[in-house]
Amino acid sequence: MKVALRALSISLILLWLFVSMLLITVLYSAIRIEIGQVSTETEPTETGARLIIDVPIHNRGFHDITDLELSIDVVVELTGDVIMSSTSYVPIIRKGEEGHLVHVIELNLTEIAENERACRALVLNDTNLIMIARISLTYAYMFRAEIEANSTSPWGAPMSGLTVSLELPGPGEGELVAILSFENHASFSYSFQLEAFNHLGDSLGSSGTTDVYANSTFDGLAISIPVDTALWTGSGYVLAHLFIGSAILTLEVARF
Repeated sequence: MKVALRALSISLILLWLFVSMLLITVLYSAIRIEIGQVSTETEPTETGARLIIDVPIHNRGFHDITDLELSIDVVVELTGDVIMSSTSYVPIIRKGEEGHLVHVIELNLTEIAENERACRALVLNDTNLIMIARISLTYAYMFRAEIEANSTSPWGAPMSGLTVSLELPGPGEGELVAILSFENHASFSYSFQLEAFNHLGDSLGSSGTTDVYANSTFDGLAISIPVDTALWTGSGYVLAHLFIGSAILTLEVARF
């Protein structure tokens, strides 16, 4: 019995020594993972912009890296809505070799327009965009690691501080006038158009297009909307259509 216990103790000691040496080797090896110079490229798209990130990874350790994954979410701080999600994956970077983690982040305004709450928040409110990055990998085929980090960047609203007052048409008149005040805190230019609807959802008419340049200010801008008097019911709402490239963002800006 004592012999068996002594043999078991020796086996456990040997196993612990093996695990300890493996951990030391893995940790020392993991320190030898080097990140090269990260390159970025931005290119416009029809509905927004695309950011391409290339991260060179030099595995100078003694073990392979597998299942390397980077995921990034972009969140509107004001509402908590996720407006962009992207994931990239590298199956393996062998010991002594170099791999590239290429990650693409695409801002698609058409997709953002489908989220009414996020769209409204971004058009009318200055807020922050929070980028949450998660990177995970398996080292030496047995040790799984995951790191999460986040950063914040300011967002300038294209119609920051918007106020709208309406002058409704009188009897027999066919024109509704919207008076707008706002500032374009965005770094881009765009154009917009107003469209009036009655309470039944019938379109009464649309205004002409107004150009808005980056960092411009409007105070008491009067926009005329011709209305179909046959459809006039005395109550309804006004939509603003923002044209940014080929993307269209639509939101309600007034009721009457």
